[in-house]
Amino acid sequence: MKKTYLNDIKQKELSVHEANIGYYKIFNHLILPYMLKSDIEFWTRIQCSQVFQVEKQGSRGYLFYDNFFILNYCLTTDIHDISIYESELNFSVSKKLTDSQIKSYAFNEIIFFITRYKGVLNLVDCYQQLKRQLSEDDCIRLFNSVKLTTKVFVNLIGLSEAGYYNSHRKTPLEESYDE
Repeated sequence: MKKTYLNDIKQKELSVHEANIGYYKIFNHLILPYMLKSDIEFWTRIQCSQVFQVEKQGSRGYLFYDNFFILNYCLTTDIHDISIYESELNFSVSKKLTDSQIKSYAFNEIIFFITRYKGVLNLVDCYQQLKRQLSEDDCIRLFNSVKLTTKVFVNLIGLSEAGYYNSHRKTPLEESYDE
């Protein structure tokens, strides 16, 4: 089996699975700008070491379900860390999954990073965008409720409602990704 490196997939046609475009936008606009460059490089390295789910699109393309740091690296960044650039990847090319299964990959990744960075994120914006992203069926499947409420959201990320409401004053970090 041919080894695949991060630099190899950077040359391919990559995109987010259509069911998860909204989640990728949340990641890209509401989480990534609040992270330090060193954190972005760290999570990219971590995700390079994990098996990740993709759907093959012809001979030159992949649709990502999650692993948004790797996708973001391949699409937009020029990180010069050689350990990332030459990382060997472990693909799991998926058979057809349902949209519900595909969405769960991205939802879990978004919740993980919101939980991890809740101290610096604008949680009100994150909640509003997640609420727009989730259909009624998604909410019933995930929370046994017809919609994502603030109470469910704060429980998911392990925060009090007061902490949630205080977070809306946050702005992106000075040392952000775009430097």
